[in-house]
Amino acid sequence: MKELKNKGLLQDVYSEDLDRRFSALRALIGTDERALRPAIQALKEGPPPLKAMAVKVLSSLDPEIVGMVMIFLLRWYPSLRGPVIEVLQKLKPFEMLRETLLKDSDNQMRILGLQLIETFGYRKGIEQDLERAFYDKDTNVRCAALKAIASLGVKELYWTFQDALKEEDEWMLFYALTCISKARPEGIERYLSNVLHHGSEFVRIAAIECLGALATETALSMLEDRLKTATGKERKLIIRTLIRASRIEKTEEFLNELFDCLYDDDLSLVKSALRGLCSFADKTVVSRLLDWIGSFDDAHPEYPDLKNSVINCLKDMKRPDILFEVLKEGNLRFRALATGIKALGEMSYHEAAGWFIDCLGGPQRDIRRASARALYKTARVELFDKIKPFLNDKDGHVRQWVARTLVRLGMPIKEIMEFLSHEPYENVNEEVIKELLKREPLSDWYKDLPEKAIPLVVRNLKDQSSIEVFLEHPSNQVRKVAIRKLAVLNPELVATMNDRPEDKVVDCILELYNGNHKPMR
Repeated sequence: MKELKNKGLLQDVYSEDLDRRFSALRALIGTDERALRPAIQALKEGPPPLKAMAVKVLSSLDPEIVGMVMIFLLRWYPSLRGPVIEVLQKLKPFEMLRETLLKDSDNQMRILGLQLIETFGYRKGIEQDLERAFYDKDTNVRCAALKAIASLGVKELYWTFQDALKEEDEWMLFYALTCISKARPEGIERYLSNVLHHGSEFVRIAAIECLGALATETALSMLEDRLKTATGKERKLIIRTLIRASRIEKTEEFLNELFDCLYDDDLSLVKSALRGLCSFADKTVVSRLLDWIGSFDDAHPEYPDLKNSVINCLKDMKRPDILFEVLKEGNLRFRALATGIKALGEMSYHEAAGWFIDCLGGPQRDIRRASARALYKTARVELFDKIKPFLNDKDGHVRQWVARTLVRLGMPIKEIMEFLSHEPYENVNEEVIKELLKREPLSDWYKDLPEKAIPLVVRNLKDQSSIEVFLEHPSNQVRKVAIRKLAVLNPELVATMNDRPEDKVVDCILELYNGNHKPMR
């Protein structure tokens, strides 16, 4: 502890100048007990920055002295409990708390003492204090003791959970179940049977959540038995818990339960049911699932999220042949059909490519778009000529995916250039160029590009040498795109250009690259 030599600091901490007070407080860190009073004063009345500094000062002083003062403040100044607890957590006066707060006549003080000791971590000798607190006359103190036992992992006192489960107080039972979920004592499941059939729904739900957290063979078997008689919220919670534990009964009854959950207002339950349906890969389930998602309106706020969940469910079934069979029957709403096509495409089911081409000629926009996208992953070279006519489709989304598919299949450069020349949408052209760059690195083919497509090529180049080719392009727009791309790859390159007029930046970059790449002054 450093000596407090500058006694003027003790006066500065009461100054009306906040900066001066703050500096004075900071200088008191690690000094002696004379810093105690001004630090407490700042804790009581100061603005947040001063209070934070006061906490640092108090935490640096003699733990024995500060600890006693903090306990006094904790009892008589409830408004200061936040910063006071912070100081005590840093000082960790374990023995002092055992002799004061844990034996205090005020229930709230005993609870605070248990909560503080819980944050200190396990200390030798804490068992007798926690056991005494468990037999306290106040229920909240007993609950705090259970929580501390679970958090600190005091296995010698895990028997208290069994005793707590025999209580009639609902709050005590709830706390015991919560602590059991955290501590996971071995063999506790057999003591949970009574609370699983308790008269209070509040307690029964807590018991279900506890068994789900334990997730042992015994716990899951108990939930399966309870499912036979459970209703309402309990039934839904058990189903969700069993799905999370991959404990799914492949029975007609359980399957119907899952489909009933799809119509619940709880979105998390709906998603759990969808995960459970992944285990039922048969034609009827796939058809019912698609029929359900097809019943939604595009305006439904959860439709996009649920649609993706259904697609993931269909993919997890790993039976594209069954999905394809259901789709070909055609007894589905258009949204259901589009969802199924997207899932089938993402599974790269090549056998469906010819059928996707047939769907491209249909009247429904969503189906045609989904089919065009699915073709990208499923089409093979032998289907090239059948796909090509759809390059002239009226829908830009369809044209984009058809063109990307054809480029992937080896569409000649000349035909690609013709498409880029006639395509009116820039985003379509850019996606096609990205596909072309995947297939072939930049070479002389760029010279045949239509003028409007050159900036799109430069924007998607990834190597510096290829970008440099366009620094001397006659188009000012192309040169600017090249400069921006170089700036992304080499931020330090254009740092020297900050003082140059905007219209001279291109010339500066050209000068830099035509020279020896030395930074310009």
